[in-house]
Amino acid sequence: MKRHVQILFISCILFVLVGCSNELKEAKENANAGMHIYLSSQQDLEGDNKIEIGLKWLFGILDDTDIPKEKMDDELTEIREEVMNILSTTYMITDEEVHNISSTKDEDQRSSEIEKISRIIAEDMNQK
Repeated sequence: MKRHVQILFISCILFVLVGCSNELKEAKENANAGMHIYLSSQQDLEGDNKIEIGLKWLFGILDDTDIPKEKMDDELTEIREEVMNILSTTYMITDEEVHNISSTKDEDQRSSEIEKISRIIAEDMNQK
């Protein structure tokens, strides 16, 4: 009986480790792909579309990398920091606004919020 408990315990540990590893791997793959598409969209698009599509990709990357901090590695942390930096410096979005949009789970409402903020950003950029 003791042997079965040991095997079960080891199996549970391996399952947790493999699950964490897969979650991290998937988050990194999604984040890297998202950053590539974001950067491409910024070269290929112009005007309001460029801003709106860019914001949607950046918020998508934040969603894809939203895993517990203890499961993150340096690479994933750097990607999240880069996204936050782009949102704050390029688009002048505050941490509070990022949090509000990121926490909106209803896709229509979220899309509406991104469209609204992208129009404001586009107007500000056009005035400069």
